[in-house]
Amino acid sequence: MSDSLARRLAGQSVNKAGLANDQTEINRIIAEASKGSKFYEAEKQKDAELSEKIARLHAIRDEVVQGVDFAKVEATVEHVISELESTRDLTQYICHVDCDAFYASVEVLDNPSLAGKAFGVGLGVLSTASYEARKYGVRSAMPSFIAKKLCPDLILVPLHFQRYSEMSSQVMDILRMRDPNMCPMSADEAYLNITAYCEEHQLSPEECVEKMRQEVKEKTRLTVSAGIAPNKACRL
Repeated sequence: MSDSLARRLAGQSVNKAGLANDQTEINRIIAEASKGSKFYEAEKQKDAELSEKIARLHAIRDEVVQGVDFAKVEATVEHVISELESTRDLTQYICHVDCDAFYASVEVLDNPSLAGKAFGVGLGVLSTASYEARKYGVRSAMPSFIAKKLCPDLILVPLHFQRYSEMSSQVMDILRMRDPNMCPMSADEAYLNITAYCEEHQLSPEECVEKMRQEVKEKTRLTVSAGIAPNKACRL
């Protein structure tokens, strides 16, 4: 089996927080558990088609770049980058906020016995997994039978959307105090422009975000991660 097929079978959530850095053994287990399924055969075909496409593009690239003066091209690119840099607005404080393992964290609030245990939320396909489960490679968008292969003692918890909605509203109300025009991206994620709030309250962006995180934890018992940057694309 090719490395590209193994990565494709592993899914799109391989960079989730809390997952093991080395995914080799995890990917092998996922691939073995998937063999013989329609999903496996479909992904195998897609991988082969993509490999062929990449090979064609490499051939086109090699033909196009023959005789190209790369020094001249690089100089032109550097000039364009310099012009673009001069027009950038770096005066804004954009904050990206994301609740930590939101569904799983809400489940622990309502069932403290789950704390410290490997569990997934969702009975068919997982919506999320606790950090303890992620150490085994269990993650969102993973079929529960695959998750059980990775973590045999995994606890499966049904979804409680109404409860997630309630907790989401509480978190978003706290965020909205910093930016009434904030942009929610999902039930547990949002972008805020905290520039005006920081100026009004004479706070640095770091101080503003730390106070906001503390307020979320005190009022909801949930934790959030946050990054600050001059725009959405550069959030840290």
